[in-house]
Amino acid sequence: MRIDTKQRWREVLILFLILWGIMSLVTVAGAEKRVAFVVGIDTYDELGPTDQLKNAVNDATAVAAKLEALGFKVNFGTNLTRKAFNVLWDKTLNQIEGGETLVVFFSGHGVELEGRNYLLPRDVPYTQQGRSTLLQRESLSLNILLDDLSMGDRLHPQVSVVMLDACRDNPFVPEGLRSVGARGGLASVEAPDGIFVMYAAASRMTAFDRLPSEKDIANSLFTRTLLPLISRADLSIQELSTRVKDKVWTLADEAGYVQRPTYYDGIIGRFCLPGCVEPPVAGSGSSGHRTTSRFGKPTGKEDLSKSLEAKGGPRMVAIPGGTFLMGSPETEEGRYKDEGPQHHVTVPAFELGETEVTFAEWDRCVSAGACSQKKDQGWGRGARPVINVSWNDIQTYIAWLNARVGLTGAHAYRLPSEAEWEYAAKSGANQELWAGTSEESKLRDYAVYKANSGRKTAEVRSKKPNAFGLYGLSGNVWEWVQDCYVDSYQGAPTDGLAHETAAGKTCEKRSLRGGGWNNLPQILRSAFRDRYHPGEALIDTGFRLARTP
Repeated sequence: MRIDTKQRWREVLILFLILWGIMSLVTVAGAEKRVAFVVGIDTYDELGPTDQLKNAVNDATAVAAKLEALGFKVNFGTNLTRKAFNVLWDKTLNQIEGGETLVVFFSGHGVELEGRNYLLPRDVPYTQQGRSTLLQRESLSLNILLDDLSMGDRLHPQVSVVMLDACRDNPFVPEGLRSVGARGGLASVEAPDGIFVMYAAASRMTAFDRLPSEKDIANSLFTRTLLPLISRADLSIQELSTRVKDKVWTLADEAGYVQRPTYYDGIIGRFCLPGCVEPPVAGSGSSGHRTTSRFGKPTGKEDLSKSLEAKGGPRMVAIPGGTFLMGSPETEEGRYKDEGPQHHVTVPAFELGETEVTFAEWDRCVSAGACSQKKDQGWGRGARPVINVSWNDIQTYIAWLNARVGLTGAHAYRLPSEAEWEYAAKSGANQELWAGTSEESKLRDYAVYKANSGRKTAEVRSKKPNAFGLYGLSGNVWEWVQDCYVDSYQGAPTDGLAHETAAGKTCEKRSLRGGGWNNLPQILRSAFRDRYHPGEALIDTGFRLARTP
């Protein structure tokens, strides 16, 4: 029987389109793993001027930006009515396909009524004393929201973190009257399995939108304490909450007030919002390179890291992937033009040397006959970072080391890209001005530089590590990176890869980062860039290694 060719091609095309559609759906579903619901309400239609909030929208906006930088798909709303809140909540639930991390952040009025907690939407009606049923019906039940994440037929996130900066005084209860719930705070809550709930203040304690003594402060006491810690990969959610609690309590107490955040924990195992990197153990020299997943389960890469280290490889730290803002804003003091324009870069997970490569490590290559001897300027060798090495010298060392430990191809040791280096120095999305801190008064704790170096290098690990467990990214020695230096980030890679020259062209200068023992704080900034010819070797230049796991 004769086959109609056009008909056959039509059937093939239809089948292809169906398969393509299915594959697209699978791809999209697989990519959606981090979801956030962030709402701030500081304008209430039926409340008087004294019960309006100042910072709730600012708080939600700042938290949304932090979560976006960590790769969350953020559903964001401000000054929502009850209906608009429920629409956004339903949209968020529909994005849950099982296995996700979900973060819920609400800043606004929250009240306790008859032992249950309610979040107040913008259009909550004014409720007279004794009419708690009306207020319950027109508010948003926290208990129901938690049930949505843990009960029923729909798929649930694997981990949910619910943060409530909503423990306000009940605006419908005059002071001294408690017939409609408590005057201040929220009631304690039972955290279902897989859910972590954090309150800005302990049960039935008031959280300040702004301390009475403060003026023109953009964020609440709780949220401005929380923000710098959200991106900390070395802090479990419990450790983060404890730090927030202690800092908020101290700040409030110093101002003559009382506020103590609290949390309710239904999470099993170690969980960190950006993904966990085990912190270094004080005094032990531990690298923090033991790699764990967001849910505390071993990734299987730890044994390889230890094996490579046993063969003579450097101690490496696992750096979780993420998105950050590379470069410096035009308003940053001491900024140079080549630090811009600022741009978002998404850096895949990688490993970075816990310290710069030391003389002890370099001298093993010298003993093997592969590397040339380098002068230490009379300062000492051993655990001090190797100096007087050029970019070209380093390529020889890398080739020798990879051959020694048996690494080849994409997973071999290499220099980090500028983007990887800056991402690590800023502790990811923390945007730290220097590696480890944004406060110049604390720079001495993290860096060896002109003010404290004694005009020479210091041993590695002589100062504190940054949040990733990396030592000396700012100061001690300049660190060569892979990139060919270009004097602008216009058109720079946004995938974390190094900027290399086009085929057939010569790279005249390579980039260096971090500053050295003889530099001022301005030069040690995480965004500062320098460059030298790849054959130059100076008394304040060294390097650390990177690797793609």
